[in-house]
Amino acid sequence: MTDTENKNESTVICFAGPNGSGKSTAIIEVIEDYGLPPEAYINADDIAKSLEGKISDYRERNIKAAEIAEQRRLAALASGKDFAFETVMSTPEKVALLSQAKAKGYEVALIFVSTNDPEINVARVANRVALGGHAVDPEAVRDRYRRAHDLLACAVEHADAALVHDNSATNAQHVVVARKFEGEVQFFSYAERDTSWATEALERPWRERVASRSELLSVMVERAAERGEDPPDEPKQAEAFNGADYMGLILAHTAHHVLQLSAKGEYILHDRQLLATDVIKNGAWQCLQYRYAKGKIDRTGLLAAAVPEEKGSPRPKL
Repeated sequence: MTDTENKNESTVICFAGPNGSGKSTAIIEVIEDYGLPPEAYINADDIAKSLEGKISDYRERNIKAAEIAEQRRLAALASGKDFAFETVMSTPEKVALLSQAKAKGYEVALIFVSTNDPEINVARVANRVALGGHAVDPEAVRDRYRRAHDLLACAVEHADAALVHDNSATNAQHVVVARKFEGEVQFFSYAERDTSWATEALERPWRERVASRSELLSVMVERAAERGEDPPDEPKQAEAFNGADYMGLILAHTAHHVLQLSAKGEYILHDRQLLATDVIKNGAWQCLQYRYAKGKIDRTGLLAAAVPEEKGSPRPKL
């Protein structure tokens, strides 16, 4: 996926997929391929094991481990160090981390592993528990499966490179069902495998997202022409992090994206799956906000959807 010998930028690798998908094998292979040291891999399960002698309560220990893993991810991101992490990717905040990494110049790689039926995942988690592994409520496994699939196309868009694996078979190797390289996504099918989940979760949403970006790119070009300017090749991608606010004129929006023109004249593209602001109004001077609470989008206490004009206080001419 990358040329590790000529790497001149920091790398973050996100290993994602529902509980019970079987990400462990892929993790070992990819970390070695990228040349990352073992300590660059930040894993909450490993941290939880190291806390067994300090925190006896299972739930409390896992909560603390998750907090430590989050702190280490953010510290690595702030320092510009290479790192890798694992997530079930059932909440937008984990995908938002990829947008933060890209804004800081990281090469972002996504490895997503899943199956064609959440009951496979439930059964594997149950088997893992029987062997002494940690338990996950079956309904939580099913719910995370659905939510991770809902976020897959979004995550692929924010990654520079991506590999999507089907690991449904019990006695066979996982197979690659999609690959993103140099901005293009290729899809693969296999006669002996049911990979329809990838078509539903990624192929259709991806094509919708490509069409969405193309539509808003046309709007940007037309707007720049009206202003007598040369448009940029691409709008600036909004960096999604808790507390981020973007004020500007809403030029257009689709089901997947929002195109905004800032007071500085920058064209900014927002991903609606990561935004807390839900109601978008074309032609409005609007503050688009990113808010997360416990990994989920938090829409409490947001500003009004469209900031009204005030007499005697004109908006900047955009």
